[in-house]
Amino acid sequence: MKIDIRAIGFSLTDSLERQVVAGLERVLRRGDPTLRRIQVRLRDVNGPRGGADKRCSLRVDYAGREVLAVSRTHADLYAAISMATEAVSRNRDDRSRRVRDARRRLS
Repeated sequence: MKIDIRAIGFSLTDSLERQVVAGLERVLRRGDPTLRRIQVRLRDVNGPRGGADKRCSLRVDYAGREVLAVSRTHADLYAAISMATEAVSRNRDDRSRRVRDARRRLS
């Protein structure tokens, strides 16, 4: 799994990078042959003005399937990362369930 992590408007720290990788490894299946690439974009939306403005955007590319994209915003960037990775997990599980159900209906 190739993970491309970029911080926009600030420096990417080792701690942030570890948080992203750990979250993705926790929710995505290791060795999934259809998983091609994950793009992670971390942003401070409002800059120095403050507020709930830290955004984590994830784009998960699977071979032969549509792209899964989620974005979560929170005052704490670590919380935004956790929320985004959990959303990827829920969306992936929902899609897998729909595919299974469709296959059952066809057989």
